[in-house]
Amino acid sequence: SRVFHGQWQGESVLFGLVRTASGGSVAGSVREPPDDSLFKRLLDNIPEGVYVRSVDGRIVYANAALSRIHGMPASELVGRHANDLLVTEDVEGLRMDGVFTSLANGIPVTTSARCRRPNGVLRHLEITAIPCQPCAQTQEVLGFVRDVTDREEALLSTVKSLTDIIHEARTPLSVIKGYTDLLGGSDRLAMTDAERSGALAMVSGNISRLTTILEDALEAERLASVPDRSQMIAVDLGALVEEVADEYRSLAEQRGIRYELSICADAYVYGDRSLLARLIGNVLSNAIKYSADGAVHVTVETKMHRVQVLIRDDGIGIAREEIERVFQRFYRSSDPDVRRQEGSGLGLHIARNIAHAHRGTIEIRSEQGHGTAVAIDLPAASIQHVSAGHAVDSQTD
Repeated sequence: SRVFHGQWQGESVLFGLVRTASGGSVAGSVREPPDDSLFKRLLDNIPEGVYVRSVDGRIVYANAALSRIHGMPASELVGRHANDLLVTEDVEGLRMDGVFTSLANGIPVTTSARCRRPNGVLRHLEITAIPCQPCAQTQEVLGFVRDVTDREEALLSTVKSLTDIIHEARTPLSVIKGYTDLLGGSDRLAMTDAERSGALAMVSGNISRLTTILEDALEAERLASVPDRSQMIAVDLGALVEEVADEYRSLAEQRGIRYELSICADAYVYGDRSLLARLIGNVLSNAIKYSADGAVHVTVETKMHRVQVLIRDDGIGIAREEIERVFQRFYRSSDPDVRRQEGSGLGLHIARNIAHAHRGTIEIRSEQGHGTAVAIDLPAASIQHVSAGHAVDSQTD
């Protein structure tokens, strides 16, 4: 529950808002000697926006949080009609949903709407409005506003992720269904052993592709959050790059690609070793995968409290208009040479998530037909106990 002192219709009152166990709200007012400074401190230090709306719909009080939510001083909010602070189509939606009728009948409501700040930024709001004189036809309203933009954007991101996964899974599922129907139908008797083996290979290959899509999608979602601090240690990134390069050496040799490594000593970063290995591996495997021959050049160096990794190939390159899009979930170039290679379209998306989770960056420079260079930049660690396998983040010294 919350209790606020203040002036109401020229008289000293005590506002009370009680959150019930079922999540509802009850508001009322009783006479109480005011303490204006305490009242203002209380209202300006709660996270919710608070407003009082007069009988004609205009704002007569706004606290500091409401000012932050709307991106304008409280003095500019006071005197404006409450509906003018919301997106026009949302106001119409509230009217059609009977919100204003409920308030006029003394019924508290909790609803959603949006506001647009003076700089054009759209914010999603959750609003609880409570008539201060229940059952009166015209009355003042006490309102509480929460900015739920982050929650709404997270929900939209989750929905988009699921939509993307369903879209990407549709093709391998269709192939699997087609071949299993063939193998289980009457035509199977007319198939040769080679045809049956080919059909089973298609089913197996598409099951593997579907598994990769789902596993990479789950990994991408996991990496969208802050990494587990308990897994953060001092990592010699140069040594880690050499280890990852060795893991991919046989693949490089199969494709006639040689490594050219230039790695400085003691290039330590503070991070999750397994995630950093995934970051390097995703970029390095792409460099090998999209190079028919030539070399993959890998450089690790330290500059101004940063550790920089540059992985450059002599491969097919990326069209200028596609460079930014390659970091999007499930994006794969329309280039036939790219499409011929297996992949989920999540490798670079995951790589960027890992870099950002370590307060780093990843950038691409490329020209179609002339290779690609991927630059990874991470904050260096301040080493105190390297032998013990941990370090202090240089950003927090």
